[in-house]
Parts: sequence; structure tokens; C-alpha cells
Amino acid sequence: MGTGFLTLPEAFNSAGLLLALVILLCLGWVSDVSKDFVLESMARAETITVEEEKGKPFLSAAASSDEEGDVKDTLLSKVSSSWQTADKNVLPCVAERKFEIIEMSRLFLGPRGATVYVTTFGFYMYGCLWAYTAVFANAMASTVPIQGMGEDGSYLVYVAIFASITVPMTW
Repeated sequence: MGTGFLTLPEAFNSAGLLLALVILLCLGWVSDVSKDFVLESMARAETITVEEEKGKPFLSAAASSDEEGDVKDTLLSKVSSSWQTADKNVLPCVAERKFEIIEMSRLFLGPRGATVYVTTFGFYMYGCLWAYTAVFANAMASTVPIQGMGEDGSYLVYVAIFASITVPMTW
């Protein structure tokens, strides 16, 4: 649980019970759909790697196609056909191997796409770290000011303290 959990009562108070409840339910639904997308992608990645380990290359045969649409159609038809049995459709599931998002990025997007994903995610993480640093330093400087330094001097000291603790953990 993050700090959002602590601010939910104030959000409900500010937005009103009905609007806040509708927004909360919509965001819960979006979160559930996102979870389903990730799990289906993991199942597709598992199917592709299992079939390739058996000696049936999914990606190399699809990549030999000339047009991008053909590649996607070939991949989708191969994965869909491997999920079907003679009588019924088998739902995809993640059975043997759990994939990290970066592994799926490398598998589905290639090395360049994985690099773009890692770079974008890195900027996002460091942006969040920067925001947490500002919140921490501002809260500490206003509640526990360092004697004789004022709020601005205290802010910089608390930024240095926060950085000395968190930056070594990022390596």
C-alpha cells in the first residue's frame, strides 16, 4: 500500500461519495483489464518459448514474411492454434515460466523496443524518486527545521540525507 491509501478519505470528502466511488470503481476495472493483458502476454510468451524449445521456431518463420501485418497474423494464428485442441478451445495460462516485463519486451518488441522500454521506465523511476525527495525534504524541513539554518538550509540538508540513503540502493 502506498500513500494513496492514506489519502482516500480526503479524496472521498473532496469529490463527494458518488463521484469518488465511480472513479474508484473505474480505476479498479482498468487495473483488472491491465492485469489480464499482462497475464495473456505472459501466456503467449510462454507458448512461443515452449514451441521454440521443441524446435518449432515461431518468430523466425513469421519474421521471414515481407509485410508487418503478415508477421502479426502469422504469430497470432500460430499462438491461437497451439491453444486449441481437437474439440475445444483451451484458455491460455502461465504454467511453467514466469516472464519479467523486460523479457516480454525483448521477445515481442526486439532489442530496440526493449531498450526504449528500459529507458522510458528508468526516466519514470528517477522522476518518481525526485518527487519523493522533494516531498520528504519539504516535510522534514517544515516540521523539524535544523537550528540556525532556516527552512531553505534545512531543505538542502534533508535532500542530502535522503539522497545518501536512496541513491546507493539504486545501483
